[in-house]
Amino acid sequence: MCESSKLKKVLNFDKTPLANSYIKSTKVKEKFYPLSCILCSDCKHLQLQHLVNPSIMFEDYMYVSGTSPVLKKHFENYFKRIKKTIKLNKNTDNILDIACNDGTFLEFFKKDKFKKVIGIEPAKNLKHLNKKKKIDINTAFFNYKNSFKFKKKYKEFKIITANNVFAHVPDLRDFALGVKNILSNKGLFIFEVSYLVDVLKKLTFDTIYHEHMSYHSLKPLIKFFYSMNLEVVDFDLIEAQGGSIRVFVSHKGSYKVKKNKIMRQIKIEKKQGLFTKQKYLNFYKRIKNQKEKIKKLINKNLNKKKTNCWLWCPC
Repeated sequence: MCESSKLKKVLNFDKTPLANSYIKSTKVKEKFYPLSCILCSDCKHLQLQHLVNPSIMFEDYMYVSGTSPVLKKHFENYFKRIKKTIKLNKNTDNILDIACNDGTFLEFFKKDKFKKVIGIEPAKNLKHLNKKKKIDINTAFFNYKNSFKFKKKYKEFKIITANNVFAHVPDLRDFALGVKNILSNKGLFIFEVSYLVDVLKKLTFDTIYHEHMSYHSLKPLIKFFYSMNLEVVDFDLIEAQGGSIRVFVSHKGSYKVKKNKIMRQIKIEKKQGLFTKQKYLNFYKRIKNQKEKIKKLINKNLNKKKTNCWLWCPC
C-alpha cells in the first residue's frame, strides 16, 4: 500500500484452490495457489504475499449480488445513508459504482429517478443483468489509465462507490489515483470492505482467500489516502460480511473530517494489537484449535454410522 519493502510474513496457510472457481469435470486437475499474508512494518497494512491474475478470478464471476435478500436490504440502507450524507441532484450528478456486479446497488438510484447511473464491471457474464435494469454498464477493470476514458465520456462523478471491491484490487495506489482523477471537487468516494478488527476478533478466517488481496484497517487507509491529497472524512462500522467498515473519502479540505471519531477507532485498533506479528500468530493458533474442535464434533456424530470425516481447513 505504501510501497515499502519492509514486509514480514505473519500468516502462512496451505496452498488452496480459488474460491468461486468450479471445475467442470472430475478429469480436470484443480489448480492450487499459495496463500499467505504479509504485514507492512511501515504503514501496518495486511495483504496477500502471492497474487493471482485478476482476469482468472473476475472475468467470469459466479457471485451475483441480487440473489441475496439480506444484501439487497443492506444496499437499500446504504443508499439511504448516502442521501443523508450528501446533497445530490438527480438530473445532473453522475453516480458510479465500480465493480457493480449485477447492478443491485445502482438499482436503488434508478428507482429514485437518478438519471446518470453508471456501472463498471469486469465480469463479462454479468453484463446482460445490468442491461435488463437499464444501467449504463462498462465492461472493464477500473484503473488509473481507464479513468481518463471515463472522464472523457462522463466528465466527473459526485458519488463513486466500490462495495466489497477495495480488497480485490492488486494495485491500490493506481486504483485510488483513478478515483481521484474522476471524483468531483465536492464528491465522495465511498467503499465497504471486511474490517480486519472483526476478521481477527470473530475468527472469520474464511474471508482470507485469493480474491481478497488486502485486509483493511483504518490507520493504514488514512495514511494511504493522505499521500495522494485525499482524506478519510468519516466511517461506519457495519454488520455486513461478518463485520465491515464503510469508509468515506474526499479531496483534501472538501469536507469536515470527523477527527475524534476516527482517532477513537484507531486507538481501538492499536489496543487490540492489530499491527503486531504476535496478533496473527495467536490468530493462526485459534484457527487450528477451531479446526480440531469441529473435527471432533463431526466425527463424534459420524462414528455412530461407522464412517470417518475429512475436514479441509487452510492451515
